[in-house]
Amino acid sequence: MFMSTIEMLIKCGTEVKKGKRKTSMYCYGSTKTASNMPRIQRKDGSKEMIPRPYAKFRPGSNTFNMFINLHNFRVFTQKIEEIMYNYIFSMDCKNKWTTRALKYLNNSRKYVPKTCRIFDTVFTFLSVNGQIHSPNYGGIGKHTDDNDVISCVVHVGESLEKGGTVYFKEYDDVDAMKKVEFKNGNIQISDFSSIVHGTEEICGNRFSLTFSVKHTIVDWFEMNGSLYYNQHVACDSFACKNKVIKV
Repeated sequence: MFMSTIEMLIKCGTEVKKGKRKTSMYCYGSTKTASNMPRIQRKDGSKEMIPRPYAKFRPGSNTFNMFINLHNFRVFTQKIEEIMYNYIFSMDCKNKWTTRALKYLNNSRKYVPKTCRIFDTVFTFLSVNGQIHSPNYGGIGKHTDDNDVISCVVHVGESLEKGGTVYFKEYDDVDAMKKVEFKNGNIQISDFSSIVHGTEEICGNRFSLTFSVKHTIVDWFEMNGSLYYNQHVACDSFACKNKVIKV
């Protein structure tokens, strides 16, 4: 049953190749990475991208319509959001990270437009990592997700061999300080911007789904509001034309 949903997600996701990643990654939600898209130019001459939905996540597109009609996946996403909140509240929000995370979760819903979030949850980003019917493919090298305030990684599917997520104290470490083996339904919630991690090589129909709140998106909308977004991204059916807006 899960494979039909994964197949649909892959069809309507924007594939991104980057860094130490040796497996496919399909992205949904919003981004503000550099590209020939609308951007603002400050008085000091600096330029900054306006956040916009990933290409296949633009409202009105066939792929976006496919995504929002995945009703069971909508319920699944809302459940992951609930689990994330319960996890934070279970820690009483007393440490620095959970206090910051809760602030960003609330601000995401308050400031970030629905068209830049996943099913109107607080998540500004979702990625599906893996390849269908692949006998063997590489994992993901050591890295940190510097823009993520909080992430929920969900494992789904079946693995032909043991493998999982590995965590390191430092980039130079050879041995992992912790390993979470792949198991269908496993959920890992953490601040992946502050811990070095990666995945081992995997095979079979195994996938990881990463739901994240990115501070770069939330900060931008909290600081600038939705005016530039509405006038230069959401307008004209999300055409996202190449232009510079001086402010």
